[in-house]
Parts: sequence; structure tokens; C-alpha cells
Amino acid sequence: MVRRTVALLWLAAALLFGTTGAHALEPQTIEATCSGCHGPQGVSMVPNFPSIAGQPADFIMYTLKAYQKGVWPAQMMTSFVQGRSEADLRDMAEYYSEQDWVPRPQETEPELVKQGKRIHEALCQKCHRAGGREPADYEPILAGQWMPYLRRALEEYAAGERPMVKGRGKGPKIRQLTEEDIEPLVHFYGSAGAQ
Repeated sequence: MVRRTVALLWLAAALLFGTTGAHALEPQTIEATCSGCHGPQGVSMVPNFPSIAGQPADFIMYTLKAYQKGVWPAQMMTSFVQGRSEADLRDMAEYYSEQDWVPRPQETEPELVKQGKRIHEALCQKCHRAGGREPADYEPILAGQWMPYLRRALEEYAAGERPMVKGRGKGPKIRQLTEEDIEPLVHFYGSAGAQ
């Protein structure tokens, strides 16, 4: 009885998520799967979950695989992507990369925004161009991302808990961030949602 139930659950998951490789994931399936945390069309309504709409497909794919391999800290995401096929992950990445980025409106402190701009220009602008507004391959949009999420992500990167994309050369720069640098950067990127 238990084996039959487990087999039926796996079959249902394969049909729902396309893990058999026979079908591409449909947008409505992706939305039903991801919008609870990442919002409709990837525009998060919850500050602890990042907006993923408009982010580069390569970055989303790298992120999903990092969670799948357990090298990025997020038990919920790790559990979610376990057992997903490469095609499923690619379908999700492509779908969300085709959506429009919507900066999240947030309150920021003007003095911290100014400090954050200086830090961005010194350490981040080579990869995160146009003040973090311009995506490219593995560089996500930072400007207008939820501040609580950015804070946590920057802390994890700076501590080495969230490895950078190999060969991208960003590791040493982000590890130069001090605890005092993170909050101004968060306010600088968060300020884009108010514009």
C-alpha cells in the first residue's frame, strides 16, 4: 500500500512538473509552483523572498543548481529543486528571465544610500553596472530588490556561505565588504524602488 502510494505521488509529480523530460514546463505550472514565495510572474510581494522576474536566465539557472547541489544555504529551495531535471530548471529560468523586472518600493535612509553608492562604485560596479540596474549573464539586477533579502544574501556572500559563480572573479571583491558596508549597500540598491 505504501509503495503504491509513493509510486502514485512520484507519477503525479512527474506529470505536474514535467520531470519525465517528455514535456516542457508550462507557464501556469511554473507560476503555480513558484508564485507562493516569488510572487505572480516572479515579482515578490514578501520582503524575505527575492523578486526573480527579469533576472538573467543564466543567473537563475546557476542559482537553482546551487540550491540543488546544496552549496547555497536555503533548505526550502534545496528541497524544492531536488529531483528536478535540467530541462525543468532551464524552463523555469527562461520563463522568469522573460518577465519584466519591477523594483520593490521601500523606505531608505538618504545618508546610507550615499554611503552605499560609494561602496558600490568602489567594489561592485564593474560587474553590477548602472547602479545594479543592468542585468548580464550571471549578474542579477540588484537595484530595487527587497532589502531584507539583499541583506541576508550579502551577509552570506561576504561570509563565504554562498559561493560565487566560478570563473567570474567576484569572490575577492565581495569578501572585502565589512559588516559596516552591507547596510549602506542594501539601502543604495533598495533606493531604486522609490524612483
